[in-house]
This record gives sequence, C-alpha cells and structure tokens, in this order.
Amino acid sequence: MLAALAEANRKAETAHKAVLGLRDEVAKVRRDNARHKGLLASEARSGRREDFDEEVQQESGGQPPREVPAPSRSRMQEERQS
Repeated sequence: MLAALAEANRKAETAHKAVLGLRDEVAKVRRDNARHKGLLASEARSGRREDFDEEVQQESGGQPPREVPAPSRSRMQEERQS
C-alpha cells in the first residue's frame, strides 16, 4: 500500500511540474503575442503614414511636403491670452 501511495505521489509531482512548465509557456506565448500585436499596430500606423505622405506628395505636384515648425511655448501662451 505504501508503494502505491509513493507511486501516486511521484506521478502527482511529475504532473505538477508539467503544469508549472505549461503555465510558464502560456505566459511566454502571451508576452510574445502582445509584442507582435504592438509590432503589427506600429507597422499599420507606419503604412498609413506612408500612404498619407504619398497622397500629399501627389496633391502637391510631386513636391515633398513642407515642414512647418511648431509654435513656441511663449507664442502659444500669447495666443491663449488673446
């Protein structure tokens, strides 16, 4: 009887180790999926940005878009006070 209990205990420990290993593997897959989802979203944003840049360039007759500098902080404060 003791031998049967010892064997059952050994099998339970083996199963427990397997479950812990699977849990770690699931966590790793979830991390990878989140990273891949972020990369895909970034790639989609980049593609939309490239499409937009191309559309703007076509509308401007092939000229690259002109970059307009952002207003300074003091100018923004002046505009708010007006």
